[in-house]
Amino acid sequence: MSAVAADPAQDSSVYCASSIIEAKQSAIFHSADGGNTWDPLVELLTGEFYSTLLVDARQPQRIYAGARGTDNHGKIYRSIDGGAHWIQTASVPPPSCSPSFAAGSGAQTVLAACGSTLLRSPDGGATWTTLAAPFTQATRLTPG
Repeated sequence: MSAVAADPAQDSSVYCASSIIEAKQSAIFHSADGGNTWDPLVELLTGEFYSTLLVDARQPQRIYAGARGTDNHGKIYRSIDGGAHWIQTASVPPPSCSPSFAAGSGAQTVLAACGSTLLRSPDGGATWTTLAAPFTQATRLTPG
């Protein structure tokens, strides 16, 4: 497993990202029973790997996933229906990075860090804006 995120609205609901490096496969799974059983939700393209997950505590059906793509871009994926459907909403150019996430101060604001790049979305991850570079070193955000 490369990432685990609990659903703050349901004690027994857990999401995980897992990769098989040798097979160049990565997928996200969901458990509705506290980890006893797992259902696959989505698999990435061969050679791309999920690295982080965030279940938005303000709207738990909204989930963010960070991945490193085969083109060395960081990629941001979002689901607004609890993981049933996913779309890529942003790509961060090299150097290679895996996006990490934290909720922002607004009801739908979310931040993503990828290497030394910081992005902000005011609309729940539908669109992203690159902010002035606040970091000089690669930085990872953690939900708090």
